[in-house]
Amino acid sequence: MARFFIPAEVKCVHAFINWTKLSKDRWMDGPALISWQYEGKLPRYGSWEVIESKKMRIRSNYYPSDDRIEIHGTEGIIWINRCSGYLLDEPSVVRYRNGETRAFHDIETDWAESFRLGGFDFIHSILKAKQPAQNLSEARKTLAFALAVAKSATEHREVVIDEILKDPVQ
Repeated sequence: MARFFIPAEVKCVHAFINWTKLSKDRWMDGPALISWQYEGKLPRYGSWEVIESKKMRIRSNYYPSDDRIEIHGTEGIIWINRCSGYLLDEPSVVRYRNGETRAFHDIETDWAESFRLGGFDFIHSILKAKQPAQNLSEARKTLAFALAVAKSATEHREVVIDEILKDPVQ
């Protein structure tokens, strides 16, 4: 999701992901801390924190986790809250800019809606013979970002996105 918020390519990522075995075939990927740097002259970063809380009661339609995205820019900060859980009764999105904080409450927060809308866009694109919202090149970069996160967490090091994009095995 974070690739769409900043108009620059992701340069590198660093991730810590703790894997907890829940049963023979079930694992929990949390807690997790993921940070990345965008390309360009300005130092621009993003971060994603996932707090694993197996025993804590958290309102959620999916799993007991409270994850959020925080994006710092040159003019402010955006917090995207309640991605999958509702630990705090807070706005879906909060923006700080020019010394002012603004909350956005009327945004759809159910992840299922994003899958529904993405599927609708894909089908609509086929029926209308038009390019979907994410073309092949952008989808490859999004996949490279996810693979770089996994590689960083596994190898305990920063991973440059070009490592993934240039690796024919990936």
